[in-house]
Amino acid sequence: MMRLGLLTITVCLLHQVGATVIVQLTDLSTNYNSDSSNWTYLASELLKITDTESPVLSTGEDLGLALRLVVKLMDGAVTTLNTDNQTTFINTTFEIVNNLVDTVYTDIWSEFQSISIEECKSFLLSVDTFGHNISKLLKASNITLPNLDLRNIEVIFKRLPYAEVNDTLTFTNFESTLRLNEDAIFSTTQYIGITAIGYKSLNILLTTSSKLLKNTNYSNQYVASMLVSYSVSPASNVTFDNLIQIQLTVTESHRNWMCGFVSDAQNGSLWSIDGCSAYEEDSKIKCSCNHLSTFAVLGCVAPSLPWQVTTALVLSNLVIVVVFGALLYVNRHYYTDIVVLVLCILATLFLEQLCIVSGIYAVCNRSACKAMALIIHFFDLSIFFWVFGQSVQIALKISYVTMESGGIMQYCALGWITPAFIVASSVGLVQVDYENDQYCAVPQVSHASLGPIVCVVGCTYICLVYLIYGYNNIRRTDNKAFSVIRATKCNIAANGIIITLMFISWLFWTSAIESPSDALNWLWAISVIILVSIYFNSALCIAQAIILNL
Repeated sequence: MMRLGLLTITVCLLHQVGATVIVQLTDLSTNYNSDSSNWTYLASELLKITDTESPVLSTGEDLGLALRLVVKLMDGAVTTLNTDNQTTFINTTFEIVNNLVDTVYTDIWSEFQSISIEECKSFLLSVDTFGHNISKLLKASNITLPNLDLRNIEVIFKRLPYAEVNDTLTFTNFESTLRLNEDAIFSTTQYIGITAIGYKSLNILLTTSSKLLKNTNYSNQYVASMLVSYSVSPASNVTFDNLIQIQLTVTESHRNWMCGFVSDAQNGSLWSIDGCSAYEEDSKIKCSCNHLSTFAVLGCVAPSLPWQVTTALVLSNLVIVVVFGALLYVNRHYYTDIVVLVLCILATLFLEQLCIVSGIYAVCNRSACKAMALIIHFFDLSIFFWVFGQSVQIALKISYVTMESGGIMQYCALGWITPAFIVASSVGLVQVDYENDQYCAVPQVSHASLGPIVCVVGCTYICLVYLIYGYNNIRRTDNKAFSVIRATKCNIAANGIIITLMFISWLFWTSAIESPSDALNWLWAISVIILVSIYFNSALCIAQAIILNL
């Protein structure tokens, strides 16, 4: 009872502390005004609340209120303060920023980003603007500001003669170099002011699961370097392709690098790459941009297929190659439509699985991913239509409508041209279904996928019911005809099993990529192995029946 009482008191105290923080932040925000005498007080109070030695911010709401207050603080005209207060105010403001981007707040930063990416953007843009105001101050006066090397940020202030603009400025503490185009600065000025801000840990806070950023224009992009903000005064309004050249160090090695900057566009995205280009040299990424901002190197890591699924698909394709070769040999000596149909089915299944292995997670390139989604959708539908075509072929044979050879082009139209029409129509009607950020395939519940597949599966079952009825009827009434169609029994049974397994496998793999789990991955892998085993046995059955009959 004593322990329970202490726990209850502790929880109540924590709740009270959280409520107190919200009240304090709300009061500061309500009582804030643009009077410069209020800025110093607001800064000192906010510094106390954001102190990381005994952190009191506990929710994304707390962090949002604190960020909005520091945005108000930085929007204040720092140039109107007298010289004695300017240095103190600047240092205090950057200390608040340092506290707010501390890794102690990793969890609430993740929560905050899920609530409002726009406020996160507003905070970073305000820090950038604050740096620009300081640069104007440095350019216009002889004020000397000491560099700041805090736990989570580093700020470097420089006042340079115009003649030194074209020199490379190296900020080794946060592994970044800056080179300005001399045309970026007004030539009439004698000095320029530069403020460089390096965020040591913000790239950690801006990431969630597997380093993936929320709400980016480019899927699966993550911050692969420190964030750096450069502000220069005076700056030219003329746009140059290489106004600023930045070199940033990355800790990983792959070729999907982009130079991103915090965008002020109201599009629900934190980053943009417009106006920037990137290339890699000696583990360093060099960015050339036509504007100043807060920059970072964005990398992309595409998810990979689970090992059990990859193994199953590779083994399946190997079996398909063997079976395809064997049936091709049989077909050269004993040509029949049924073998050609099975060869087309195997070729389509092979290409579908090959596309899934190589491109289902090609999400780093949105154009390539969309194209892969189109191709996978086509082969996905095609394999179902080909199995339906095989059932139709057997039905025609039982009805004495078709010959053993010829007429294969009508099945090619059914198996390949019909799905192409569906995909082409879907692109025009539901193009968004091909632009998924997590995988390169059409969602399971999409009308472009689920509707046609359910329809063709239903038609196949109807055809199979007719086949069973016709087969049994001929067996009872016409022995001569039955001797011709006896070999179709194996095909009818195989079609029924295959269409069922194909639909189950489709449900498993589309569910596995939308909601990944070990259970679904194993079910997907097992269904692939079973399906290819059925194809293998069916091919042997078909080959044996053809050879024995002929």
